[in-house]
Amino acid sequence: MSEEEYRKRFGKNQMGEWWVSFAGIQRNAAVALGNIDDPVTIPVLTRTLKGNRSPIVKMHAAWALAKIGGRGATVSLKEASKLELKRGVQQEIKSALGM
Repeated sequence: MSEEEYRKRFGKNQMGEWWVSFAGIQRNAAVALGNIDDPVTIPVLTRTLKGNRSPIVKMHAAWALAKIGGRGATVSLKEASKLELKRGVQQEIKSALGM
C-alpha cells in the first residue's frame, strides 16, 4: 500500500498520525511477514526489496525473504543483488544468500 493509501485508511487513529514514520511501519511489516514464515508473502517482499526507497525497509525485506527461504525467495534475492546500489542493502542481501 502506498503512503497516501495508508494515511487515508489509518488517519483517524494513532497509527496514521503525521509523526508516525511510514518507513517504520513498512519495516515492521517486513519483520512480521518474515516471522509469519509463509511463502505466499514472497511477492510482496520481493516488490519491497526491489522498489522501496528506504534502505532500512529493503534490508528488512531481504532478511524476511531469507527467513522464509525456498527457491522463490532465493531467486528474488539473487535478482535484487544484481540491481541494488546501496552498500548496506547489498550486504544484507549477501548475508541473506549466505555469502
